[in-house]
Amino acid sequence: MNAEDTLPDFVYSWVEDWFVNLLAPTIERRLDADGAGTLTWCPQWWQHPEAIARLEALWRAWEVCRDADGEAPSRWFWQHLDPMLAVLMEAKCGPLSDCKPDQHRKYSNTTKLPFEPAPIGYWGTEAAVIARASTTTATT
Repeated sequence: MNAEDTLPDFVYSWVEDWFVNLLAPTIERRLDADGAGTLTWCPQWWQHPEAIARLEALWRAWEVCRDADGEAPSRWFWQHLDPMLAVLMEAKCGPLSDCKPDQHRKYSNTTKLPFEPAPIGYWGTEAAVIARASTTTATT
């Protein structure tokens, strides 16, 4: 790794620090507490693994963008924040859709993705290679 590849020193020490001190006071949205609207939020966002993962990704991207070229903050909004907030705040099926701005888990509609672990030794086998190739071909 050369000097150009190193990350800047972070302003915020962890995702909650960034969220509480920068993102939450900055973002303004009309949230629906009755469940009829299109946007929601959870006051206990930190109890949702997907919210944590997405917000941590946003925080890390923000830390890198803030120290980059002059257009990077603008790109951070449209490339990172806007799509992430659209998913996080989607009231019908987003990861916080069971919650309302004033209540954690008001409803019980969301589920985690169902899965079965791959058999031991599956990854790297010919079947895995074929499955990944067919997935790649189907999405291109």
